[in-house]
Amino acid sequence: EFPTDTIKFVDCPLTPTNSNMYTELGVKTIPSAHVYHPEAGLVERRKLGRQTISRLEKVLSSYVTGECKIIDDDCSNPCSPEELLFRYFQPL
Repeated sequence: EFPTDTIKFVDCPLTPTNSNMYTELGVKTIPSAHVYHPEAGLVERRKLGRQTISRLEKVLSSYVTGECKIIDDDCSNPCSPEELLFRYFQPL
């Protein structure tokens, strides 16, 4: 469903020979997904499962389209909207 020239999917099965790679990448649960941006590096780290796959699809779609939608129950930032605006959009 996603363009292969934009998104690359890599399957990394856990084996005894690569288990320390999972530790180094900070993988806490299996299965999981890490989303990397070519310039920003790691931008998303998510658990995968039947209940979460549609949410991952929405997140990937937002990166492909260049939109930044906040998905319900997907924001753990304790700041109020006013604090976020002040932090990131200060007047010149």
